[in-house]
Amino acid sequence: MEFSRAVYPSPATIASCEENIAYLPDSLKQLLGGIFSEKDCDLKVAAIGQSIMQATRPRSLIAPLQLGLGVQMHHHFGSKFLLDTLYQLGFSSSYKEVQKHGVNSALQGDDSPQDLEGRCIQHVADNVDHNIRTLDGHGTFHGMGIIAGITPGYNHKTIVQRLNVSLDDIKQIGKIDLHQYNFDRTSKLSLKFESLAAQQSGALPDNISLLCSTLWPKKRIGWSAMCNLVQDGAYPGKSTIVFLPMIDLEPGNLSCIFSTMKFVCNEAFKYRANPMLTFDQPLYWKALTIIDNEPKDSDLKSIVLRLGGFHLEMSFLGSIGNIMSGSGLAELMETVYAPNAVTHMFTGKAVARAVRGHFLIYNALTSLLLCEHFHVSSTVLKDHDTENVEHLSSLEDSEIHNENTFIQDLNKLSYIFDEILERHLPVDTLDQNEVLRKNTRQYINF
Repeated sequence: MEFSRAVYPSPATIASCEENIAYLPDSLKQLLGGIFSEKDCDLKVAAIGQSIMQATRPRSLIAPLQLGLGVQMHHHFGSKFLLDTLYQLGFSSSYKEVQKHGVNSALQGDDSPQDLEGRCIQHVADNVDHNIRTLDGHGTFHGMGIIAGITPGYNHKTIVQRLNVSLDDIKQIGKIDLHQYNFDRTSKLSLKFESLAAQQSGALPDNISLLCSTLWPKKRIGWSAMCNLVQDGAYPGKSTIVFLPMIDLEPGNLSCIFSTMKFVCNEAFKYRANPMLTFDQPLYWKALTIIDNEPKDSDLKSIVLRLGGFHLEMSFLGSIGNIMSGSGLAELMETVYAPNAVTHMFTGKAVARAVRGHFLIYNALTSLLLCEHFHVSSTVLKDHDTENVEHLSSLEDSEIHNENTFIQDLNKLSYIFDEILERHLPVDTLDQNEVLRKNTRQYINF
């Protein structure tokens, strides 16, 4: 059999049990297959077989599983002693070989396709910390890390060659040009809120929301199911995350943020794409200030600057807490949560609790409003666990006027909801449903 040490095994080869079995000679494969009596022993056969091959021909081949185990152990533990011990036992590649693979992967790891037309490229930059000296904690690296998310993703197919790499070669690839930012302190900040373009989304989300609210708690779908019902089209596939060089500057430094935006613009223009950059809230505000002070012909004016999703949610929840302060909403929340927790919920710090609390209030108000509108006694909601008990049967025994067709409407809407979930009824036909249209008109006019 012919083997080469000129290139390293690819990640796909290391991850494939079939390819690792095919790596063995037929005679060795047959011998080990007769020794092991387990039903699923392919991985053991491949691992022990490659260990035998590596031990008999140490200078002629690089066994995929041995290299993969060494890289994985080095990634998790970073211990030279552990790798050298496994190497001496014949289970792994040596520490020196793993390090050589790492520097070659760093040097040749830029396998982004040259043509990214039709793909969405979004860059994300944030603080990155690395404790370089673990004994005393001094000299911690604190800089700006950048990644790029590419949707739809692509397969990594780069073959890493086994070369002798110098430190100068590594320095050349991990470099971002620094740009000094000179902030004019005499200029006034002129940030203005642009007029938001009205989104013509139609009545589909409102119809589904009203349908779920009317049938609550008997019927309720999650967020994923809601998106699946509302959004059509092919699934673009999993994104690919590309790690980009870091900037060894204080992340809050204006020159560091300015250099980051310059780098993102150059990367986006290289692929003929619009530069999109996401920051957290402190960096977002500084980046927005820099873009506003740039000349009109600056490349930075083309950046689509986005606030990170989590910080956007925190800001939104904090704005609700600020607007609704003194309205009694906090006292209502305190019937479920502790007062200190409510304080953090209203400032947007306790996101999970705040979202849960607002949903509880929404469900309670919607249920009371529907009961009042349809002349249903609200005592039904007080006597039952409204989150877990189906109260439709109790509604039939409540005091409802004879002419009220609420129960019949609920049964019809429940049937429609089941048909939509089973894909027997298109979701865009809700506009033509007479029962839902009648309830929508009555609900709006109430």
